[in-house]
Amino acid sequence: MHRSVAMAEALYNHVQALGYRATIEHRDMFKNNVEEDCNPREVTAAELI
Repeated sequence: MHRSVAMAEALYNHVQALGYRATIEHRDMFKNNVEEDCNPREVTAAELI
């Protein structure tokens, strides 16, 4: 979970705990899908030096 999503969730819970009605929408939550953006590959020890 991204930090901004965690903060939004915490604020949402806090506002509701105070007795206010609140809604939450994560508009860009699926915009940057890390699994699709990364290109994993094996790395040799020589590449790490």
